[in-house]
Amino acid sequence: MNAPVKFDALRTERLLLRPLRSSDTADLHARRNDADVARYQDWLVPYPLDRAEVLVAESLELDGPTPGHWWMITIADPTDPTDATVLGDLAVHITDDAHTAEVGYSLSRPAWGHGYATEALDALVTHLFETVGVTRIEGKLHPDNPASAMVLERVGMLFEGHTKLSFWLGDDNSDDWIYGMTRGDWEVWRNRPRQRPGSVRLVEIDADSMSDVGRLTTHKSQEFFVDPVRASYGDALFPEVIDGAPVVPWMRAIEADGELVGVRDGRPHH
Repeated sequence: MNAPVKFDALRTERLLLRPLRSSDTADLHARRNDADVARYQDWLVPYPLDRAEVLVAESLELDGPTPGHWWMITIADPTDPTDATVLGDLAVHITDDAHTAEVGYSLSRPAWGHGYATEALDALVTHLFETVGVTRIEGKLHPDNPASAMVLERVGMLFEGHTKLSFWLGDDNSDDWIYGMTRGDWEVWRNRPRQRPGSVRLVEIDADSMSDVGRLTTHKSQEFFVDPVRASYGDALFPEVIDGAPVVPWMRAIEADGELVGVRDGRPHH
């Protein structure tokens, strides 16, 4: 693919994804000057108006995602008949060989907490695989931004790596988390079971199942809240002593419709 695939608009259940317009410049400028929106992004505040004007003008020169260029999509409220109520934007960069796309997103603060970023990005991912024809999509983010990590995880992306001091913004640099998915990953994600399981039960972990249970992983963002399974194994092997008594580990695998899907880790006192 050497020329862009023309992009008109995508509609989701609640959103309209359309190309940028010159009239979006003021919204883009205001959004990029919100310190909360900019906190983990790749621009500094204050963000000059002329830079916003150039960004919009460059996007207007292209008909859609184009190899070697960043291109932006406006996330708009479809209930506005003029499509002028802007909620945020998506950005996509196609590599020169047209095999890989990097994606990004930013929403204004009033649009946070409604699932709009996930809904918009999911539609873009589908478009990039099915219409543009890329073989891989990736996203990068600051490790202190679990909300953004959850967006990538909810569209099926997998955590692939943590690079140290690899991202520079002005005179400061930070680590990066890298997420990605291949077309095969996406097809598995798209075809995953969506219905509630018919049966869920706790099963004892024994010598035959401990390896399968140990291979279960949580999303990377969940490591802010729960220990990996292998850490729980370590706790069970070397139990903590509280008030002079060892904590007796109580671990059970969660089985849904006959498939191991998780672990329940309880630690009552001896």
